[in-house]
This record gives sequence, C-alpha cells and structure tokens, in this order.
Amino acid sequence: MSFSFATDLDAFVAGDPHEAFTQLRREEPVSWQRLPMLHGPDQGFWLVMRHHDVVQVSRDAEGYVSNEGTLLVDHPPSTAPPPWTMIKSEFCSLDGAVHRAYRDLLSPSFTSKAIAVLETRIKARAERLVSEAFAEDGFDVAEKLAVPFPVGVVLGDLLGLPEEDRFRAAYWSDVLSAPEDPHFKHAPDATIRAVQEMYDYAVALYHDRKAQPQDDLASVIAHARFKDGGEVSVDVFTHFFWSMILGSFDTTAASIAGGLLALIQRPAIARELRDDTSKLPLAVEEMLRWVSAVVYFRRTATRDQMLGDKKIAAGDRVALCYPSANRDEEVFENPFEFNIHRKPNPHVSFGFGAHFCLGAKLARMEMKAFFEALLARPQWLKQTGDVRHARSNFLNRIHTLPVEVTGAPCSRR
Repeated sequence: MSFSFATDLDAFVAGDPHEAFTQLRREEPVSWQRLPMLHGPDQGFWLVMRHHDVVQVSRDAEGYVSNEGTLLVDHPPSTAPPPWTMIKSEFCSLDGAVHRAYRDLLSPSFTSKAIAVLETRIKARAERLVSEAFAEDGFDVAEKLAVPFPVGVVLGDLLGLPEEDRFRAAYWSDVLSAPEDPHFKHAPDATIRAVQEMYDYAVALYHDRKAQPQDDLASVIAHARFKDGGEVSVDVFTHFFWSMILGSFDTTAASIAGGLLALIQRPAIARELRDDTSKLPLAVEEMLRWVSAVVYFRRTATRDQMLGDKKIAAGDRVALCYPSANRDEEVFENPFEFNIHRKPNPHVSFGFGAHFCLGAKLARMEMKAFFEALLARPQWLKQTGDVRHARSNFLNRIHTLPVEVTGAPCSRR
C-alpha cells in the first residue's frame, strides 16, 4: 500500500492513521517496510500490527532484544563517547540480567505503597491546575493542563528537579521524540545540543545529590546499590536520567489530552462519569487503549524465526505497532467505539512482558486524579479549534487543543 510507516510523518499529524493500520492488519499484519535513510536494498524493518503478534514478540525477551535500539535507527556504536553512551545503555534498551538489575533498583520507588505517598500532592496539583485553567475564558489543553500536570508530578514531585528546570527538561524530550516536528522550530543542531545538555545536567545532578541528598528519586538513584553491592556510577545515573526524561511524562500528557478530547466529543459519557466517578478506573483504561500514546517500540531478532507467516532473520528490526494492536478486531469488540465499560481491556499501551512500563501505577494514579479534579468543576469545556498532533510516528501527542469554558455544566444534577 502507499502508506509508509517510516517516512510518511504527515500521516500522523491528524492522529494515528487507523485506516492504514486496519488495512495492514487485514492484508499484511507483518509487513516489510523500507528505511530510505539507510543504504542498501535490504535495509528496513518488519512492522507488526496484530495484538497476538505484538504480545508474542514482547514475551520473547530472548528471541527479540532491545539493545540494538528501541527506535528504527540503531543506537550509537559502543565506541561512541559520552554523552552518546547515555542513549545506548538507557533503561528501555537493556536486556536480560542487566535489565533486571536496573529494574530491581528502581522498582521500590514505583510500588503501590511508594506511589500512595505522592497521592495527596498529585491531587492537589491537579486541582490547582484545573482551577487556574477554568478561571480563563479559553485556553489550550496541552499548554495549560496535559503537559504541565505530568511534568510537575514526574520531574518535580518524583524526580526532584527545581521548577525552573522542568520545562527545559521537557523541551529535551520534545526535541528527541519528534525531531522533525515544525511545532518546536528546531535549530539544525537541536538534537545534538539537547543530548549534550541532558548529559551535562545529569552529571551535575548526580554530583549534587551525592553531596546533598534530598527526598526525591534522583537522590535515591544516586545513593542506591545493586543487589551485588555495586554502586550507581555517574554513567549509570545518566542512563536512568535519560529514561526518566524520555517516556515518563510525555506519554501521560498524551493520554490525558487524548482522553479529555474523547470526553469533550462525547458529553454524555462525561456526564456519566461526573455523576459516578467510581467508573473512572475503567474509563482510564479505555483512554489508555484509545490514545495509545506510544506508537511503536522496536526489537531486534536474535535468531531466524517465524512471525505469522513471515520468516524473520536474525538481526532484523521488528517494530511493534501499539495503536494497531489496541484496535485489533480479534481482541476488542467494536474497537473503534470509546467504551468506558470495556472489561476486560487487554490493551498494550504500557507494553508487555519484561519491558512492561515500570511507571504504569503512577500514570494511572495521575490520570485518575486529573479527571477527578476536572469532573468536579461545575463547568465543562467546548472545543473551539482544530486539534494538532505531533509530526511523529513515535509519540501520539496532541500539541494543540483549544477550548472554551462553557457556563452550563454537563451534569444533570
């Protein structure tokens, strides 16, 4: 088909191209896609569209690995100097025992008990931001709510970055996750500069927290020890820092903005949730499925094997398309219906298997707190302009969602 997953980034500006995804699921659920930026006739990747196949690859952590890169382009070579080593060894790109060691070090900070400690602050932050936004006649959801909320929670309340540095860090994430998006007006060397600035900041943060520990995750990581007794070096700290900046707040921002858009477009569902907020947990799961914030992650095959009816060769790139898996007709009844009562809801928005998102509990708590604060308002929101998404095939994020505050509540009460 004419749609090219790797190069047709304009197809994502209006949101995920579900018509093309549906056609691929039906006609060629595992398809070979060219990578024109690489030389050679055989340079490309397998694009995986069905839920079953995405889960199969995700479960097989030995047959499909992450250490060659989680994006379509390969990681920098092992000989690359800092700061590029920060990318090659970041958390999501690790496999096997090393990945488990890193995950074990972080896991205590993301248990239900640990996350519950932040709940009061998270709810207060949500209520404050919603109140400030609703005090205006109109505003942009991304600018005033969807981005500042998880940035404040993850980079502020959790990681411990001072307020003046949080949106600098968010900018680094924007540059690196959507390098060809004109929304950011990137300078030609913006990506290189962002990587260098991130690395320098992480090194300085490590030494600061080693000397003066605080009550934050940056201090926990800087002073942590692995199970074998080894300390977290400055290089290892930069790996963690990269992972916290890319993929910790932006996916939640995407899910909040996309979830809110779904409610604005369906006032009856918004009214139902306002009248009974006990339905929010299931609604959050449906928002996560509906939005599918991460469009894909890549794995690399370690051996010759079959996937569907295709022969995957050792060394082949394999891209798992999560929004397609989350609309798979064989798994989800009426997959193009936004259904807050959907149960079970086996979406793969947090990944699957060994690389299941460590921050899933935190993201769910953030979304629940945000929508509780939003639905508690006596007013509602009306869309006043076009929605614009990131020009990216990696992150399904809304850049612009203009709204106005309506005087009439959406509740029947």
